[in-house]
Amino acid sequence: MRHLIDTPDRRSRARWRALAPLVALACGCVLADTLSHAFPADDAGRAAMRLSAAPSVAWFALASAAGVGAICLRGRGFRAAVLVWIVLLGGGWYSARVLEPRVEAAPLIAAAADRAIVTLEGVALTPPAPLPPPRDRITIPHRPGAGSAFDLSLTGARAGATGEHALRPVRARVRVLLSGKASEDLRAGARVRVTGVLAPVPTPMNPGERDRRLWANQAGEGGTLLAPPGLVVVIPPGERAGLRVRALSAWSAYRSGLRDRAARALAFERALHSDERALRPDADARTQGRALVAAITLGQRSPALREAEGAFRRVGLSHLMAISGFHVVVMTGVLLALLRLAGDRGPVEPLTAALLIGAYLTLVPAHAPVVRAGVMVIALLLAEALGRRHDRVAVLAWVALAVVLWRPLELFTLGFQLSFGLTGALLWIGPRWHARLFPARPLAAARPAHPDASDMLARPFRALVSTSLLCWALAVPLVIAHTGQFSPVAVVATVVATPIIVLALWVGYGALLVGIVAPSVGALAGALLEAIGIAAVRTAHAFDALPGASLHAPSPVPQLPGMIVALAGVVGIAICLASPRVRLTPRLGLALVAVWALALAHGAAFAHRPSPGVAMRLDTLAVGDGACHLIRAPRGAVLWDCGSLSGGLGWRTAPDALRAMGVRRVRAAVVTHPDLDHFAALADLAPRVGLRDLFVGEAFLRAAERDPRGATGDLLAHLRVLGVRVHVVAAGDVVTVGDLRLHFLHPPPGFRHERDNEHSLVASVRTDRLGALSGREHLLLTGDIERDAMDALRRAHPDLSARVVELPHHGSAHGAAHAFIANLEPEIVVQSTGPGRLDDPRWAHARERVGRWLATARDGATSVEWRTDGSLRAGAFRDRAR
Repeated sequence: MRHLIDTPDRRSRARWRALAPLVALACGCVLADTLSHAFPADDAGRAAMRLSAAPSVAWFALASAAGVGAICLRGRGFRAAVLVWIVLLGGGWYSARVLEPRVEAAPLIAAAADRAIVTLEGVALTPPAPLPPPRDRITIPHRPGAGSAFDLSLTGARAGATGEHALRPVRARVRVLLSGKASEDLRAGARVRVTGVLAPVPTPMNPGERDRRLWANQAGEGGTLLAPPGLVVVIPPGERAGLRVRALSAWSAYRSGLRDRAARALAFERALHSDERALRPDADARTQGRALVAAITLGQRSPALREAEGAFRRVGLSHLMAISGFHVVVMTGVLLALLRLAGDRGPVEPLTAALLIGAYLTLVPAHAPVVRAGVMVIALLLAEALGRRHDRVAVLAWVALAVVLWRPLELFTLGFQLSFGLTGALLWIGPRWHARLFPARPLAAARPAHPDASDMLARPFRALVSTSLLCWALAVPLVIAHTGQFSPVAVVATVVATPIIVLALWVGYGALLVGIVAPSVGALAGALLEAIGIAAVRTAHAFDALPGASLHAPSPVPQLPGMIVALAGVVGIAICLASPRVRLTPRLGLALVAVWALALAHGAAFAHRPSPGVAMRLDTLAVGDGACHLIRAPRGAVLWDCGSLSGGLGWRTAPDALRAMGVRRVRAAVVTHPDLDHFAALADLAPRVGLRDLFVGEAFLRAAERDPRGATGDLLAHLRVLGVRVHVVAAGDVVTVGDLRLHFLHPPPGFRHERDNEHSLVASVRTDRLGALSGREHLLLTGDIERDAMDALRRAHPDLSARVVELPHHGSAHGAAHAFIANLEPEIVVQSTGPGRLDDPRWAHARERVGRWLATARDGATSVEWRTDGSLRAGAFRDRAR
């Protein structure tokens, strides 16, 4: 094609002119993010959603100085100064967009920090959708929850439910959570006035937890409004409104109606967010099949796909379920094939396809992956249509730069790195890799002028195999760095599943094109879409059932940023796979791969252990009202309780925290007593950490026998299916796990009490790596013991003393508890609690006598280290966090 740059020198110059500013901008974003961790804002700044002590103004001032300096230079000095200028601009832009709130949202953020009652007015961007059921296997029956939710673009706000003051103009977004079903009049595009409690964007409390404040600043969000449906008022259409409000209202209503028509075209009664069949996690195969097609064509996820999503993720097929560059490329192929039926129209074809893809982007949710893929393909199509000389890799780099400017946080996401990284690799080294994998035939054996059917099928199959191998090899370091997992069967699974997904996309896009205009005609494709979707889901489950289909990878070297190690692996693999004609020597590629492999090996051997010089470590996660402790030694780890009255601990919070701490396997766990806030999350966490042994008290076993279908019975039945051995322990028993020894002190065998809390297991934890310290216990874990259990312990062990103590029953304050803590004379107290028992004044005297009082509701996740020299070191996540 004559408009492509076909001269190697021109191609190289075009690529580096695009890649250099992209890399410089990325370096600026990374530098600003790193400095925000090293120099976070003070408490007042964090309450106002300012997350860095270095303001964006300082960055832009430095950039101005660098720009003035660049004017005075020539040649290489000028180019270097321009790159420094871009780096500083990138740091300033990242700070302004991510680390600082928008000026318009500042009043809203201040009100949210106080959890004030406010009245908000704005336009409903989405229709109210029922919230999906919780993902936890064991749910909390009395846990309060919202009935539905919708997004609100604000035009005004006022403090209080009523008042004489008019609404103050505000331009921000909030998520509205309703405690019940919304009114039928509340639709997308409706003008709404709602009163409720404005809650702030949550602060991360545990290692590995996503900092939602960054994403809220980027999106201009001011918090979450909690409101009853009765306080939501739909403003009549006749009431006066500005041009912007009317335009936003009309656009939101149009998009919502279009999405409903698209959902009906795929045989759903309405959009998936409100279709009852798609909201059930235990949906039948037919619903799962249609939901899969809706996910890959409309970008609408539903609880019906939870199990299928897990299988796709574990076998390396997640990219097939989320709308990405692959899906948009298939759509482009469909559109160009249909346009080609009218004859060869030259540049009109890519231009028309670009316009249709732009229209498609208004149909799907405006999530970053969808928009990113659409913009990338549209840019390439427009470059083709304009007929100008261009290099596809350079165009891709400029699009990536635009995406980073639009949403800087995308730079740190796996989707962005895979979308642009793999696409660029396919364009850059894909042809060379394909030629090396499938060498061209000798001239004498060249294919005939009219190839047969087998040759026509072999060519796309070989392309699929070479593309899958290249993408898998380059993606492994990034996937491991982000998820800690990789799949050895991903290549084969991709080769098998891709044709099914492509067929589903062709049929799905065809049904959309016809169904949006004539829904009754498009619905005829429902049965075919259903069958294709079921085949795709069953294929993923079949590969997921294979032994070793998904492996847990070790964490990278803690001292080095994981992304740098992963980048070294990606570059090294790319050099090794490229043609020998590449200027970089293969030895450099092998060296980079070796660095990455050694980092993973080091992580596998040492990352899960406490730091050098530490004999034992206690980590207590911030789980709200509940408890989750991890005790570690150089050899061995034990989980002490794992439950919370909040959801997500077992499948999100605890796995992410353990991975951030370098812990991949926890073979033993203790559940103190049959209260949900101490064991509910263990059912979800057990398969993720490879749990093998569970230790419970007699009371827990009796509760499971009384109610086999209850929460305790369900947990034990589920763990037995996983192959977990259940052991019953009582006072006098000693359990050894590696270097750790747990001496159980309470309850004695046969102990019975009318209160479950009094049955809590109490144990002292010791390690041989620490010598005896005047008879004092290293660590005492107490569960939820109350008065009678404390009295029994004092009688059985009158000289009991411990350096570190778990505060009983989350800090329940009464005379027996005060005396119990005073007799133990601890140096450090660990309190796992929610806000309700934080800083109880009845504990004020005890807090004065203790060297360090750690409370998860205030400090986030806490840690205590017993060093080999006998000293103690306490820490809190909030002390280190941004």
